[in-house]
Amino acid sequence: MEETLIKLKKFATLLPNNWLAETTQALAMMRLGRQSAESKRISEINWLLFR
Repeated sequence: MEETLIKLKKFATLLPNNWLAETTQALAMMRLGRQSAESKRISEINWLLFR
């Protein structure tokens, strides 16, 4: 257990200070992309159904 903590601490020191913010932004962008794609699919389906 203690060895695992030491390895994690060493790994954490290699990360940039703002890694969490960058990760959050990347996840938000991916979420927006999925929402946009889903919205586009719904629009296409509606167009096919109601034209």
